[in-house]
Amino acid sequence: MATAAQSTTNTWPIASLHFPSGPSPQLPAVLLSTGAMNPPHAGHASMLISAAKILSSNGYNVVGSFLSPSGDKYVQGKMRRGRGQDQKIALSKEMRWEIARRISAESGDPNLLVSEWEAKAGEAAAGSRGWLDFPDVCKSLKGALEGTGAKVFYVCGKDHADRCGLWRGVGVEGVGVVVVPRASGRRTSSRAGGDVFVAEAAAGGASGYSSTRVREAIRAKDHKATARMLSPALANLLLRPTEEQYSEYSADYAKLGVSPPLASAPPSSPSSPRLSLLISRQASKLPAALSELQRRGRKTSHWAWWAWPTEKEGMSEPQPGTAVTRSTAGELLLSAPQVWREVLEKVCELVEENGYEYGGVIPQIDVPRIGYFVTFWETVPDKPAWLVAVIKTLKKFK
Repeated sequence: MATAAQSTTNTWPIASLHFPSGPSPQLPAVLLSTGAMNPPHAGHASMLISAAKILSSNGYNVVGSFLSPSGDKYVQGKMRRGRGQDQKIALSKEMRWEIARRISAESGDPNLLVSEWEAKAGEAAAGSRGWLDFPDVCKSLKGALEGTGAKVFYVCGKDHADRCGLWRGVGVEGVGVVVVPRASGRRTSSRAGGDVFVAEAAAGGASGYSSTRVREAIRAKDHKATARMLSPALANLLLRPTEEQYSEYSADYAKLGVSPPLASAPPSSPSSPRLSLLISRQASKLPAALSELQRRGRKTSHWAWWAWPTEKEGMSEPQPGTAVTRSTAGELLLSAPQVWREVLEKVCELVEENGYEYGGVIPQIDVPRIGYFVTFWETVPDKPAWLVAVIKTLKKFK
C-alpha cells in the first residue's frame, strides 16, 4: 500500500500556485490548514490571510494557501465524541469541499485554494485507522512541491499549537508553522523560534468564528448569524437550498435539519392576470432591489409594489398594475421567486440595525404600504415560518 507521503496525486492543485515568472529575492512559501472544517467558515480563510501577511514581512513570497478539509471517517469519529444533536452533524466531504470552494471564490484572494487530497487519496492511504494526522498531510504536500523550491508552512490556532506541541514544529523536516491566535490572545512576538511564526489575530470578528458556532446557528435556523460567519450566499446554500442543491446534498441537509424547498409551481398556474404579472415582476425586478439593499444599505429605487404586495395596486405602479387577493395568496406563496423572501428579510435586517426605525432605510412614502402588507398577510392562513417571522419583525418598526 502506498504511504501517505507517496500518495501525492493530482488532488494537490500545484498547477494553480502563483510562482513568479522570473528570479525573486523572496523564498516561495505554500500554506496549509487542515481539520474537520465541519463546515468551513470565513475564519478559516482569514487565518490563512493573516499567516500570509506575517510570512511576507519575513522574506517569503506566499504563492498559495490550501484549505484541506479532513476525510469523512475523521469527521464522523470527531462528531461521535460530541454532545446532543451535534453528534449527528458530520457533513460529507463533498459538501465541505463545495463550501470551501465558495469561501475561496468569495474571498477575492487568488492564492486561496482548496485541496481534496487529504479527504480522498490521503484517507484511502491511511490504512485501518481511516484518517491522516496533519504531519502526514504536511509531508504529502512537501512531496508534491519537490523541485519547486517552495517551503510548506502549517497554519493553526494557538489552542492546537499548545495541545500538539507545535511551538517546536510539526516534526516534519523543512516544514514550518504559523500560529494565529484569537483576538483575545496576546501576541508577544512575531517569531517563536526557528521556523515557527506568530501572526496577528484574524481581522474583524473572524478569529472568534468556529464550526461549532456555525452548526448552532444552522440548527437555530439563524440565517443572519450563519451569513455573518460564512456569507449571505453560503447561508442560503445551507439554510435555503434550491431543489437542485437539496437533491445533490440531501443526506447533509437531513443531518442539518433543513427541509426540502417547496416545488416550484408551473409558470402557467396563477389564476389571476394581476397575480401572474406580480410574480413576473418579482422575478425580474427584485434581484436588483436585493443588490441595492446589500450595496447601499437602503431602498433608493422603485419596487415597493412587488416587495409588499396587497389587494390594492400601487397608485404610481407601472401599468398594468399588480395585486394579490385572499383567494390568490396561497398561489403567490407557492410560485413567488426566492428573491422575494430575501428582499423582505434583508429589509428586516437593515431596519433592525437602524434601531427599529424606517428612516434612512425605507422612504417614508413606502411605510403605509408596509403597514397594509402586514395587515393583509396577518390574515392569510398557512403562511410559511419565514413570512410569519417577517411580519412579526415589521410590526416592531416605527
